[in-house]
Amino acid sequence: KQWYQRRVRGRERVKADSKALTKALQKPFSFENRAAIKRSRSLSALDGESPKQQSQRFSARPFPHHLFDGEVEEKMKEEEAYRNIRLKMRAEQLLAESDLPSSMKRHALHYTDGRIRRAVQEEKEQRAHLTEEHTFSPVIRNFIPDFELLHKQEEEALARRQIAKPTTVVEPFALRTEILAECKKRAPKPPE
Repeated sequence: KQWYQRRVRGRERVKADSKALTKALQKPFSFENRAAIKRSRSLSALDGESPKQQSQRFSARPFPHHLFDGEVEEKMKEEEAYRNIRLKMRAEQLLAESDLPSSMKRHALHYTDGRIRRAVQEEKEQRAHLTEEHTFSPVIRNFIPDFELLHKQEEEALARRQIAKPTTVVEPFALRTEILAECKKRAPKPPE
């Protein structure tokens, strides 16, 4: 029992020490101080920016005009032109070095001839509408056809074709159903 009482007293002592320590670390606090700070902030916000924000305002350095004078612009255009030329040369080199797929390689001439023919045809089509003199002239008839006469001629031709159709010729035949009936009578009857 004594041992238990010592333990309880020890725990109480530790609790009291920890409470005293937390009270010592606590800062004094009052709602009045907090309200005063809020009021001062709201007033400074109404006046404009706070002094802290004013000091942090961004200010850019002046633009260096010597970087973009006429020479630099010309140099950039020249580099762009050289780049385009290099790209074009590289593309042509890769095309020359490239190889057809194995399935197309077997028929390589057929594909290349077809491409050449198509290119020539497209070129002709592009030049076709550029000619100054057009050779096409429509046929203009100066008379109106007699539609009643044409209709009558068509009906007569249709009637002639219908008359010329051969008909089916009927040939005599013997059905012989009497003989079949006699054969059925002579045949042995199945057992019942």
